[in-house]
Amino acid sequence: MNERARSRGVDRIDYSVADATSEQDLLAYESGYDCVHCGMALFDIADVGPFFEVMPRLLKAHGRLVFSLMHPCFNNPSIRFVGERDDDSGERYSMQVERYMSSYSQRGLSKVGLKPHLYFHRSLTDLLQQGFEAGLVISGLEERAFSAEGEPRSKPLSWGPTFSEIPAVVVIRMEPGRTL
Repeated sequence: MNERARSRGVDRIDYSVADATSEQDLLAYESGYDCVHCGMALFDIADVGPFFEVMPRLLKAHGRLVFSLMHPCFNNPSIRFVGERDDDSGERYSMQVERYMSSYSQRGLSKVGLKPHLYFHRSLTDLLQQGFEAGLVISGLEERAFSAEGEPRSKPLSWGPTFSEIPAVVVIRMEPGRTL
């Protein structure tokens, strides 16, 4: 992904890879970043504490940490897509969420046909608390769902137009806390 990003020719961006579970690896970078982005990775990391702990030291005073992840309430290994049909209302699709508040790890599929891999589920409260304890505050949050337009309902029991009212993804912006 870094090679693809570099090939676009934006010179003022530093593209790098680090072990987000190692405070030592993360502190090897100079501080003073305007922005650190972590895209769709926090649910693949067993211990996100070191990542959050280091961020206030890497960011400028008005720097930003932006991360995206599959929405932990609606997109975790314990959810099930459900389809029903009755004579009165026709087809109806919903989602069952069996567990959300407890942190746990479980193997799951990122895409049908691929091998299951380990996911580390945390509620938004558990995840964000680690950032708060490190001195970060939320300065933006957006939940995103897939558009109701688009692909026909050939796969109604998967993410897509069928579940356009349920957010599959959440994007959060955090910044170092400001003293008054």
